[in-house]
Amino acid sequence: MVGRSKRLRAGAGPSEPQPDFNMQLFTNRVSISPRYHRYINDVIAAAGWTEIMTVSNIIYPKLVRYFYCNLDVDWNADEYTLVSRVKGVDFVLDVSTMSSFLQCPAVERNQYVTNDDELVNTIDDVSAFYQTITDDRVLGGGVTKTELKQHLRPLHLFIAHNVAPQKGHYDVVSPLQCLILHSLETHNYLNPSYLILKKMGSVLQNNHKALPYGALLTKLFLSAKVRIQGHIDDDEEGNPQVNNAHGQEDIAGQQGEHLAQPQIGGDFTTQIFARFDALQTSQNQMLAEFQNFAIAQNSRFDRVEHRMDHIDQAQQHYFSHFHRQYPDFVPYPPYHPPSPPK
Repeated sequence: MVGRSKRLRAGAGPSEPQPDFNMQLFTNRVSISPRYHRYINDVIAAAGWTEIMTVSNIIYPKLVRYFYCNLDVDWNADEYTLVSRVKGVDFVLDVSTMSSFLQCPAVERNQYVTNDDELVNTIDDVSAFYQTITDDRVLGGGVTKTELKQHLRPLHLFIAHNVAPQKGHYDVVSPLQCLILHSLETHNYLNPSYLILKKMGSVLQNNHKALPYGALLTKLFLSAKVRIQGHIDDDEEGNPQVNNAHGQEDIAGQQGEHLAQPQIGGDFTTQIFARFDALQTSQNQMLAEFQNFAIAQNSRFDRVEHRMDHIDQAQQHYFSHFHRQYPDFVPYPPYHPPSPPK
């Protein structure tokens, strides 16, 4: 006899089991299949990076650009240190300070790479390195996401959005992302504070790159009490850790809603003009060096042309002397054999 089940009350439904891991990692960040959520959560938690990954999506793009506009490296510091200034607030960010702010464990593995050559010089066994993160790769260079082991592909997508953000598509696995994936797979974790600071500093070598860690910097600005009056936050960015360096004039993200002009103090304006003056001076110096190089090249071409003329004249002289010494060859008359006797 089949028992009757109780009828649910109107508006009531069966309760769904709640996941016992941090779902905030996957909120408004990147579309990853839920079946990989627990695996990624366990990997991030084991590395101690949970605090970094749960940063709010709120971004103040103008303030982020101010930070990178004033960014510089303090080469006199004992450890890698970035200095900047945003609306009158000075920032001195070293590995220790960033680790305290991010609440991440301090590890001694301070490594960062920008290309395949640096990656090869960093690792001991290239073949073993790539066999750890790929299916059959034994040599480096140009790794794509389809070559990664299947369980590492969603982790790479998560890393590319949050840890080592990049501009553009995510089909290519950068050398830095390879290093991060290998460290997570082998549990030999990198220092995230050092990695983030080096990634920020890389903007100084390439000003066409996207500005990374916009959400993280916004959290830093708010904790440092940076004035945000006149600024509109943007929490609808496709990648909360990447702030596009171009096309951000209307950061409200809605047509007709414009950003209020920030209140810029005289000191900040002086710094901006000083940076442009330094850039103009550098460009003028490069132009002068190029002009000197062009003059030197033209002088070399003139000398080569003069030398070729001299060689041509010498050849004409030798040919003329040869013809005077040896008259023109006169061939013998054609041979006609005698007729046979009759």
